[in-house]
Amino acid sequence: MKRLVSVVLCGLVLLGCSREEKKIAEQAVREYRQEEAEAPGESWNGEDLFALSVNYFDPGAAGEGDFTVSESDEPMLITHWGPEGELPGENRSPVIFAALSQPAVPLSRLGAVMTEYPYMEISPPVEGVYRWYGSRLISFEPTVPLLTEQEYRVTLKKGLPSLGGRKLKEDQSFGFRTEKLEIAAFYPGTPEEPWQGDLDEIPPAAAGHITVCFNHPVDRDVLSSWLRVSSRLGDHSFKADYPEGEDLPPSFVDRTLVLTLDDLPETGDEVVLTLPKGTLSREGAYGLPEETAQSFSTLSEFRYVEWDDYNWRFPREGESDIRPVYLTFSHPLDEASVLANLSLSLDVKDLASHVMVWDKYVRLNNLPAEYDSSYDIVLGEGMSDIYGRPLGGERTVTVETGPATSYYYLPYGGYRFLESQFDPRFVFEYQNLKSGKWGIEKAVDPYKSLDKSQLNREFDLTSQVRNRREFEMVELSPYLNEDGKGAVAMGWMLQEEDSRWGPYKNDLVLQVTDLGVTVRYAYNRVLVWVNSLTDGNPAAGAKVELMYDNRSVMTGETDGEGLASFSLEKGDFVQAFYDGDGRSHFRTRVISGTDRAVFVPNGSHSPYQFGLWSQTSVNRVERPRPFTFLFCDRGLYKPGETVTFKGIDRDLV
Repeated sequence: MKRLVSVVLCGLVLLGCSREEKKIAEQAVREYRQEEAEAPGESWNGEDLFALSVNYFDPGAAGEGDFTVSESDEPMLITHWGPEGELPGENRSPVIFAALSQPAVPLSRLGAVMTEYPYMEISPPVEGVYRWYGSRLISFEPTVPLLTEQEYRVTLKKGLPSLGGRKLKEDQSFGFRTEKLEIAAFYPGTPEEPWQGDLDEIPPAAAGHITVCFNHPVDRDVLSSWLRVSSRLGDHSFKADYPEGEDLPPSFVDRTLVLTLDDLPETGDEVVLTLPKGTLSREGAYGLPEETAQSFSTLSEFRYVEWDDYNWRFPREGESDIRPVYLTFSHPLDEASVLANLSLSLDVKDLASHVMVWDKYVRLNNLPAEYDSSYDIVLGEGMSDIYGRPLGGERTVTVETGPATSYYYLPYGGYRFLESQFDPRFVFEYQNLKSGKWGIEKAVDPYKSLDKSQLNREFDLTSQVRNRREFEMVELSPYLNEDGKGAVAMGWMLQEEDSRWGPYKNDLVLQVTDLGVTVRYAYNRVLVWVNSLTDGNPAAGAKVELMYDNRSVMTGETDGEGLASFSLEKGDFVQAFYDGDGRSHFRTRVISGTDRAVFVPNGSHSPYQFGLWSQTSVNRVERPRPFTFLFCDRGLYKPGETVTFKGIDRDLV
């Protein structure tokens, strides 16, 4: 560290020095190195080496020509300067600087604070201090924020001298400006009660106040004389005030105006706030370079919009929707006026119990209207919105009910089990179907659905009654054995009316059995537990097979508790039940008398439910998995130090 400091000092004092100065500097470095050699450890008399003030020349003699200064042959010029252009509003106290082509002060004067400097002028004047940060770099640092919307001119004056006697031959100037006036926020209402939402459909009462927040502080009296508020009525007179409120920060208050209009705008009108070109936020500002405007629109006309019978739900309620119709209006409704000005061509007792009003919607529900018919809804002229504006004339809405929804609902699909203690039937519902095909067969493989070619039966719709829900019951008994056990495969392709898609193929394979099968398996053991679904008793003596698809691989038998256990050697499970692409073909088959059940473990029992927070698949668990732990001797290093680390490389088997 000491050697580094001595080299730095030596480099600093020797660069750019005259021959005589080099002798003085070399002597200083020799004396420092002598001190360094005699000082113990890493300290020099306990002082911070980089806090030492080193001066080789008398500051008082710096301007008296007591030493020679090395300069180039270039003339004295201003080579770089700043800032320029428009400053962002966040930079209210920028550092103003100029770089010279020749040194103008000795190094001993760097950093000294000057309250004035005769060769640098800022117009208009700004309070602040001057500093030299290099022998060629002069800066001015404001001690107060600059004026808003102000153009500043910085001039380096003719005659600015270098240390070698060269002088700036003529004034050199540059300029910048602070940020122009902009609208930062604009909304109807006041800061205490602002309008929340889009700037349209503003009620006239809320439109009587306009809050305008600017990007910097403004003079209310100056700026308000420029502002213009206009609408269909023409220009509005207004009063401008700063916002009032104990919770409002001063930084918000001094840049915000609240305009109170003398006359409210009309409904269906646009209110425009205009800042013309040249607008001033204070006296002496340079003015807005171009016109800018903000606007909002007041309430449009209150009117009926449309009706719809698409069945969607209102917020949570107890009753269901039965043949509803929805009326949409342009604005939120006054509920009392709706009930007093609504009538139907239908014979409805207690109409209010069928009506729900929410925002700008009216729902009429559970009406005694037939499908494929029509009826009239009469909207009285006294129906009004929440702003008290009437509909302005009676309106009759004719509703075409149309047909009931065309749909079908098959509650289950895929591969399922049905307990044999129940009647072997399958029920689904449909309404207003167009056509359909279906198929049903005894299933040899209970995990194989019917092909499309096997759906060769026309779905009988001759008994279908239009606009009525129909229920279809499929009897499974003909496809089961004499004890009512077995597997049945079914499939449907049903066509809805006016459907843009489909028909889609829907499949269901049902195993009708009294055997409840629970399987737990790992790479080294398979447990199969079998019980009666009727009474829950263990199914003792049942034959249990572990299978690759339909091929039996291992055979066992349940004990008195209904449990069959299979032990596996290393690698047996993967070899017996997985194909070359890593896909599982593992399934179990249980046979007890004339009853049988085939079960493919399908991940329905997640190990995470039982606290197993880390797992791997059965076909990969026997592969060694690397678990490497690395650690080092410390947590923080400095440059140049050596990092020491150790590790434990383990494999989990």
